[in-house]
Amino acid sequence: MSFEEACNSWNHADLLSYYNTIMHLLYPLYHDLLENVLSSVSNVACVSFIDSFYGKLVGCLNHSADLHVLVHYKN
Repeated sequence: MSFEEACNSWNHADLLSYYNTIMHLLYPLYHDLLENVLSSVSNVACVSFIDSFYGKLVGCLNHSADLHVLVHYKN
């Protein structure tokens, strides 16, 4: 499915549930971030953490959107 075939319908989304799900999913990431900031890590470990953190963050946002934002298919 390409972007031209489907797009999210944010104007009909359950935004309260979307934000609640994001908050629930991001708490563990927030604690991981705090632990990493407070620890002394090498540059390589820091870059690895940022790459991993970014992937998890995007995954949380996409998962919440999949649950709470309607998909509208174009004709």
